[in-house]
Amino acid sequence: MPDEIKDLLELLNRFDCEDKPICEAEIQGTIAALKREKGLKDFPFEFIAELMAFGADEKNTLLGEFKGEAIFTILSCDKITQEIITYWESRLQQSANPVIKARYAALIWDQTKIVTGKSPNYQMAQIAIDSILTMADSNRHSSIVSVRIKLENAMQLSFLINDCKRVEKIRDCIIAYEDKIAKDDMLGTWGFSFDIFWGNKKIVLTDIQWEKIITDLEARLQRVSGSTDPSKKHPFAAEAASRRLALFYQGEKKTKEMKRVLDMSADIFESIGSNASPMLHLSWMQNVHSVYKEFGLDSEAEEITKKIRKIGPDVLLDLKQISSKVEIPKEELNKAIEILTEGGIDKALSKIALYFIPNKNQLEDQLRIMSKLAPISFLFSTSIVDHEGRIVCTVPPLKDDLGSNMIVQISENMSYMGIILNMVLKSVKQKYVDSEQVYIDHLFKSPVFLKKSKPILISGFKEYLSGNHLCAIHLLIPQIECAFRNLLHMAGSSVLKQSRYGGWDLKLLHEILSDPILLDIFNNNGQDAIDYFKALLTDPRGWNLRNSICHGFIDLSIIGPLHSERILHVLLCLAQVKQKKKDS
Repeated sequence: MPDEIKDLLELLNRFDCEDKPICEAEIQGTIAALKREKGLKDFPFEFIAELMAFGADEKNTLLGEFKGEAIFTILSCDKITQEIITYWESRLQQSANPVIKARYAALIWDQTKIVTGKSPNYQMAQIAIDSILTMADSNRHSSIVSVRIKLENAMQLSFLINDCKRVEKIRDCIIAYEDKIAKDDMLGTWGFSFDIFWGNKKIVLTDIQWEKIITDLEARLQRVSGSTDPSKKHPFAAEAASRRLALFYQGEKKTKEMKRVLDMSADIFESIGSNASPMLHLSWMQNVHSVYKEFGLDSEAEEITKKIRKIGPDVLLDLKQISSKVEIPKEELNKAIEILTEGGIDKALSKIALYFIPNKNQLEDQLRIMSKLAPISFLFSTSIVDHEGRIVCTVPPLKDDLGSNMIVQISENMSYMGIILNMVLKSVKQKYVDSEQVYIDHLFKSPVFLKKSKPILISGFKEYLSGNHLCAIHLLIPQIECAFRNLLHMAGSSVLKQSRYGGWDLKLLHEILSDPILLDIFNNNGQDAIDYFKALLTDPRGWNLRNSICHGFIDLSIIGPLHSERILHVLLCLAQVKQKKKDS
């Protein structure tokens, strides 16, 4: 036998005789270190088999092959062979440590059918279960989380082999293990008995066992809420205990008890919030509101919304402003403005309409570059707040929701591109516009604008040209919605929806913009245009200008040309829609 294999077996024997807690990762790391110590260029078979065994996760996946200096490269399970399984069977007979035995037995049970096509020996499942019970009872594994998962896996394995006695043993072991390791201020060390058994109809607990679990949770809630000792107050532990108790009392239809435990948790977050930052306090109160809603306590949730509103202004004061500088060479800017505005008023306005629609591919590239330059900022959710400090919506991390992040990026781009749009429209005004009629004539070359809307559109453009931007957008935004509705009707789609009073309502703008027929109408720019319209007008992740204006929750003091010119741009986009002439 080669020396390196002798050393490997001696190393494994030391682990096997170890009384102190160990874990699979520790064994894997030590084996890999031995390979490096021996200066082995390749992995001998025994090293591969052992590293595969102890490199697997608790679901016995993470199996692959070994390359070069890397310890482990995940490829697929097809690298497991009959020879490796036979090796594990041999090692299982030689091993005594429950951590090692459980890993070998579980792998043999899981992989035999995959590799050989034959059913595994049911004794492998029994050995795995019994080894897990032993390691939990004797505290032989160093990871509490791993033992919890192993106990749940053992429970499922017992169901699979229909071993009722082992099901009962694991049930009792789970409760006993939680008793042994539970620490009030360490959330992962308690509550898992409830999580495993609650709602699980396969596992029958005695009345005494359920009473113990609930009594323990109640006692823990009292301690972590500071009822017995204020210095032991732990808000997140209180939330975890109260949620579990609320689930139990809800199932027992004990609404008063359910409300009592949820109120205890809510009171803690409210009391500590006064000493926390406003943003953190707001986040906690939002979570309390969500929990109350989850358990159907609507009146309590409504009271929390009042408190959230009071926190809002303080959140604004707590925010820090971050600015960035964008430089555009004057010569390039002037050249671009000249190109966009040449060729007459109609041609210029048509070019402006198309040019300022954000491009999806460019947005994706922009987000990709930004996420590389500042990766941390894209790893977390982002809260969008209004001028009163109210959190309007939460945008998930980039990897979880590209679409939401693109809406946010459209909004940001509209701000600095708005400066260029302003310069372009000023150039148009200098070259061609002597009154609002110039814009009206351009718009009404499209059939989407109704004759009855003309007086209001004239008034809106007159206010825009005179610099009264607040009045202009109040007049023009409803006409945008009217034009989109007319466009939908002309395209043959329904503009009605049944009302709750037995009649018919007209669809609102957010519903109109969700109609897929609009994608075809705007041709190659279809999705780009719709995303832009939504971000500007109806999406809370964006400017949401239509809803903010029509429902009166915008800070009117900020309204200026940046907003009115974007509304003008949407009208110019709608003006590009022309009706096809029928073939004669």
